[in-house]
Amino acid sequence: MDKVTSWADLHESPSDETLMDAYVRGDTAAFEGLYERWSDRLFGYLARALDPITAEELFQTLWMRIHAARLSYSSGRCRRGVAFRHRCESSA
Repeated sequence: MDKVTSWADLHESPSDETLMDAYVRGDTAAFEGLYERWSDRLFGYLARALDPITAEELFQTLWMRIHAARLSYSSGRCRRGVAFRHRCESSA
């Protein structure tokens, strides 16, 4: 987790929704793109908020849930990012 995605990279590359749509269709590179984009920031947030062991466990659980969510993912269902899809659905 050395690379930090720049603001410019976020706006020049496909949206999270586009990447998730591609991943649903079997494009594993799209998942890698989501991971590259969000992993440093998500882990950084968790590491600041939690103890190291809990942060690592939650980080892994989050990515496993995103992977599993591809089976029921429907683009346009929620305006929040893929990583926060569950929270959005449960607050609707």
